[in-house]
Amino acid sequence: MKSIYTIFQLALFTYSILLFQNLEAKQVANWGENSSTLVKSQSIAFTPLVPVISMEAQNSILTEHNPDGIDALNKCRKKRDFQVFFKISEPPTGNANVSVVAYSGTASLGRDFEILPHAPMVFTSGESSSTNSITIRVYDDDEVENTENFTIALSISGITNAVATSSTMMLNIIDNDYEPNVEITKPLLYEDFTNGLPNTWSVVDNSGGGNWAYSTQGPSGNFGGSSYKINSTTAINGAMIFDSDAKGSDGIPEDADLVLPSINCTDYSKVVLQFEQYFRFNMIETTSILVSTDNFATSTSFSVSNNDLLSMNSATQNPESVSIDISSVAALQGDVQIKFKYTGNNNYYWQIDDVLVEGSNPTEIEEEIALNMNDEYLGP
Repeated sequence: MKSIYTIFQLALFTYSILLFQNLEAKQVANWGENSSTLVKSQSIAFTPLVPVISMEAQNSILTEHNPDGIDALNKCRKKRDFQVFFKISEPPTGNANVSVVAYSGTASLGRDFEILPHAPMVFTSGESSSTNSITIRVYDDDEVENTENFTIALSISGITNAVATSSTMMLNIIDNDYEPNVEITKPLLYEDFTNGLPNTWSVVDNSGGGNWAYSTQGPSGNFGGSSYKINSTTAINGAMIFDSDAKGSDGIPEDADLVLPSINCTDYSKVVLQFEQYFRFNMIETTSILVSTDNFATSTSFSVSNNDLLSMNSATQNPESVSIDISSVAALQGDVQIKFKYTGNNNYYWQIDDVLVEGSNPTEIEEEIALNMNDEYLGP
C-alpha cells in the first residue's frame, strides 16, 4: 500500500514540473514576439525629418508708365524690382546661412539686371516660421531683342542639417519691345486742285477786299506772270492764290479764308497739315492756319513760321514745303475744320497747292519685362 502511494506522488510531481516548463516556454515566446514588435515601432517613431530650403519667385504683373525711358524723379533708367523668397520646411539643427549669387546668361549682370544689397539670410536653429528674400532689379531698355535669361545660385553654410531643393534657378527677361509700324500714317485729305476748287471746299471774303481764286497762271499784278507762278509738285494742275497785288490800291482791307472740308480725326492721336506754298511779303500782310472743332466759333491759330521771318519785299522758296502739327486741336476729334487765312491791303500774293492732312498713331517703343518660371512678370 505504501509503495502504491509513493508511486502516485512521484507521478504528480513529474506532471507539475512538465506543466511549469510548458507555461514558461509560452511566456518566453510571447515576450519575444512583443519585444520584436516594440523594436520595430521604435525604429519608425524616431526617423528624423530633413529641413529643406526652397526658392520661390514673386508672381506679379507690372506695367510701365514712363514712356520717355527715364525715371522722371531720379533722372535714371527705368527699372522694375521683384522678389525671390526663401522658405524652410522644418526647423534646422544649427543656423543655416543662405547666400545667393547671380550669373549672366544672355542677359548681362549689371546691364540688364542685378541683385540688390540685402541683409544676411539666416534660418535660425530650431525655428521654421521665418521667410527670407532678395530683390532682383531688371533694367528697361528700348532695344528690340529676344528673350534673355540669367541664373541665380543658392548655397548653404554653417553647421546645419538643412539642404536645398535646388541650388539654381533660371530666370527669363521677356522683351516686349516692338518696332514702330511704318504704315500707321493715313492720309485723311489730299487736294492738288486738278479740277479747280472742289465743291467741298469754300472761299470766304470777310471784308469785301478780295478773295481766294483758282489759277493756272500765277499772280497778275506788278509781280505777275509765269515767272512768279508757284512751282509746286502738281503746278501743271493749277493752284489756289490770294492775289493782293492784282487788286490794286482801293483802300479796302483784305481778309479772306480758304476753307477745307470737315475732317474726321477720331482715330488719330497725331494730325499734321502739309502743303506747298509760294509767298511774297510786302509790309503788313499776315498768313496763318486756323483750326477749330466747333465750326470756328472758337479756333486756334498756327503761324506759318517762315512767312513771319521774311523781310520787306522778300519771298519764300518756290516752292516751300510746310508741315504743321495741329494735334493739340485736331487729335481724336470727329469734326475738325481747317482754313488758310490771309490779311493785307494791296500787297503781293500767297499761293497754295498740294494740301495734305495726315493722321497717325505714333508707336512708342515700349518694354514689358517678365519673370518666366511658369509665371509671368510683365512691365512696361
